[in-house]
Amino acid sequence: MATLPSIAPTATVQKITVDLIFYLVWTPAKFIFSLASGAFNASIEFTVVSSAFSDLTKGPVAVGWGISRDIVNIFLIFILLYIAIATILQLSGYGAKQLLITLVVIAFLVNFSLVITKLIIDASNILAMEFYNTLTASGSLSATFSNAFDAAKIVDVKDAIQKNEPSLYVAVIISLLFGSAILLITAFIFLVFSILFLIRMVVLLILMIFAPLAFAAMFLPSTKKHASDWWHQLFSQSFFAPAALFMLYLGAVIINSNIIKTSPLDFDCSRVE
Repeated sequence: MATLPSIAPTATVQKITVDLIFYLVWTPAKFIFSLASGAFNASIEFTVVSSAFSDLTKGPVAVGWGISRDIVNIFLIFILLYIAIATILQLSGYGAKQLLITLVVIAFLVNFSLVITKLIIDASNILAMEFYNTLTASGSLSATFSNAFDAAKIVDVKDAIQKNEPSLYVAVIISLLFGSAILLITAFIFLVFSILFLIRMVVLLILMIFAPLAFAAMFLPSTKKHASDWWHQLFSQSFFAPAALFMLYLGAVIINSNIIKTSPLDFDCSRVE
């Protein structure tokens, strides 16, 4: 009568441990990572790559900017009337000529404030797109970071060693746990960046609406601080996108290097066939 092959109890425990970690830790971590990378891709596509941002600037933003511009122009008209009266009455002590030059400069900047603001934002978006295209040149964003710790190799070797290489169970367990931790950390970063990119778009839209007021505020001593805050927000929010994508690209280059990619699973898989 045929007898069943004996299985070492230790190998059985190790196999069950690997399977539990794989299905209860690795698989959920990879699923969360896929969702986070998809959300990050969608946020970049919506806020940087696609025409959605430009469409918003032509609609609600243009209307809001027009209202802000008209408010500033009303004040400029009153100032112009003051200059005319001061000139007629020859009130040279009020510096009517110097004020007129300032008024002309303000009027020019206010009426072109949206164009100037959009040029700065478009320049940052173009730079961000260059880093994004480079980051995803070899595939999707998730694939770029998954390859950093040989995610596919972990799964392949897991299946292979359960046949003939029980001595490598510990290596697979360590790799699964380490890979899961990296996936979850990267997923958290992607989710945070997704939210920050959406916030960036909203803030930039608001800044464009109030651009005329900010440009006019530069010439008044009591409002220069508010203008400086507006410029700080414009540049920090605009160039956050290329800075964030550059750091991700740099991280992808580092973790895909030969130094980082060495792992306990770097062995010839053909010997387990």
